[in-house]
Amino acid sequence: MQVLEGSPEAVEETMTRIRQDPRHREIDVLSDKGVAAREFGQWSMADRRRGERADDFEARLRDLLRRASPETAAGFLDLLQTA
Repeated sequence: MQVLEGSPEAVEETMTRIRQDPRHREIDVLSDKGVAAREFGQWSMADRRRGERADDFEARLRDLLRRASPETAAGFLDLLQTA
């Protein structure tokens, strides 16, 4: 799961590169919305580490999401519940 932030042009340029990269498959855009200010400026990607317990990953993700808007945080946490 990844969030891209920036101007619409910069995000689209990055998405074009990602789509052309053979390491990325089955890309689904879950949300495409504008925000007034960056919500994820302090971290890049959150991935579940090999061997990491699900509860530990969720706790780490909740910590990373504390600066995000309640709507954005809820969206990420909802995805955790369906994974």
